[in-house]
Amino acid sequence: MLRETQPPPPPSPSFLQQHWRAVLGVGSFAGMVFGVIKGQQEDRVLLIVLCAAGLIALTLATWRSVQPRPSPPTPLGIAGNAPAAVACSVGGYDALTGATLGAHGATRGAAQSFEGVPDEELVTVKVAAAGINYADICLRWGLYDSWNQFGGGLRPGQEGPGAKGDVPGFEFSGTIAEVKPGASHNLKVGDEVFGATMFGGYSSRLVVPGHLAFQRPEQLSATAAGAFTCVAMTAWFAVQQQAQPIARGHWVLVHSAAGGVGSMLVQICKIKGWRVLAVVGAPHKISACHALGADAVVDKSSQDLWAEAKSIAPEGFAAVFDANGVGTIKQSYEHLAPCGKLIVYGFHTMLPRQGGVIGLKQWLGMARDYLRTPTFNPLSMTAANKSVMSFNLSFLFQRRDLLEVAMGDVMEWVASGALTVPKVTSFKLDEVRAAHAALESGTTIGKLVLIPPNPQ
Repeated sequence: MLRETQPPPPPSPSFLQQHWRAVLGVGSFAGMVFGVIKGQQEDRVLLIVLCAAGLIALTLATWRSVQPRPSPPTPLGIAGNAPAAVACSVGGYDALTGATLGAHGATRGAAQSFEGVPDEELVTVKVAAAGINYADICLRWGLYDSWNQFGGGLRPGQEGPGAKGDVPGFEFSGTIAEVKPGASHNLKVGDEVFGATMFGGYSSRLVVPGHLAFQRPEQLSATAAGAFTCVAMTAWFAVQQQAQPIARGHWVLVHSAAGGVGSMLVQICKIKGWRVLAVVGAPHKISACHALGADAVVDKSSQDLWAEAKSIAPEGFAAVFDANGVGTIKQSYEHLAPCGKLIVYGFHTMLPRQGGVIGLKQWLGMARDYLRTPTFNPLSMTAANKSVMSFNLSFLFQRRDLLEVAMGDVMEWVASGALTVPKVTSFKLDEVRAAHAALESGTTIGKLVLIPPNPQ
C-alpha cells in the first residue's frame, strides 16, 4: 500500500530573486556615475549607454509591479435582513463597503439636493430596488464632478453643515415608510413609489424630498422602476431638450444602444418618429436592439461601423447620441447631416473595462485620450451647420420645472406601452462589487439593480 507523500516545500527565494530590481537599479546608477567620473572618453560613452539601457530595462521590468493589484469582487458580508447601505471611497471594488443603518436609520442625498426644501416635505422610502449607473463607477474612481464637489449620500451621523457623505446611488423604487404633517405633496405611507436622489440610493431606507418620489405605475414592476428614473430622464433630456426639433423620418444614430440610456434613447427616438441606427459592441446585443424597435443595428465588433453608417444614411444623421468619448466622437461629428447635432453625455472609452481600479497605466492612457479628444472650432461649425451639445443631469437637481415636464412625458409613454425597461438584472446589496464589475465589462444588456435587505 502506497503512502501519500507531500511534495517538498518550494525553496525560499534568494536575496537576489527578491530584490533583483533594486540591485539592477543601484548597479546601473553606480556604473553610470563611475563611468562619468573615472572612465576614459571612449569607455565613458559605452558605460553610459549600457547603464542607461539597464535603467530602461529596470523601468520596463517594474512597470507591472507598480500597477495596483485589483481585488476580486467579493461580497460585502452584510448579514441577514438588517437595514444596510453601501459606503464608497476612491479605489477598486474593495472601496465599496457595507454600513449598518440601525432599526430606523436612513440615508439621504447630498446636502446640496435639500437646499430650500422644508423638513415637512421629506419622505422616507423603504427601498425595494436601487439602480446602478455607470456614473456610480466613475465616482468610485474619483472621476465624477458632482460627487467630488458636493459629496455623496449621507448616512446617519454624517449630517451637519458642510457634511459630505459617501453613499452612491441615483435612483430607487420602494414603499413610503414615513411622511410628515404639513406636506404639500400627496404621498402617504404605503404608497408604491420610484424616483431620483442626488446620491444615497444604495440603501435599505432613503430620505428624499417629496417632489423626487413618484407613484409607481402598474406597468412597471418594483425592480424595473428602480432601474428607470435616471436613464429615462437622461434620454428624455437628450431628445427633448437638445436634439429637437427633428422632422419625422430622419435618421439618428445611438451608440451603446443596448445599455441603460441607449435602450431608452432608441425607444424615445422611435416615439418621435425618427429612424434609428443602433450601435452595439457585441453580437449578443443585436436582438435586444431590434426588439426595442431600431430600424438598423450595427455590431462594431464585427462590422465597419462608419462604412455601414454611411451606407444607411448617405446624407448623414440628424443627431448622434454619444457617450463613448474619444473612441467615436470625431467620426460621430463628421457623420452628421447639415443642421445635425452631436449630443455628448459620457466618455466611456477613456476608462478601463476590467480590474476595477485606475493605476498608472490607466492614468497615462486617459491622459493620452484627453489629448486625442477633438476640439470643435465654432467657425468651422458655423460653415458646416453642425452643433455639439452636452449635459450632466446631476447638476440639474434643482430644476423642478424640467423634472415635472419630463416625468409627465415619460409616464404618458409608459402608460401607453411605448416606453419600457427592457431587461433588468438584479444583485443583492451584498453583491455590489460583482455588479460594478459586470457593468464595467461592457457585456451587460439593459440595467442592473441592487436589492437591499429589509426586515418584513
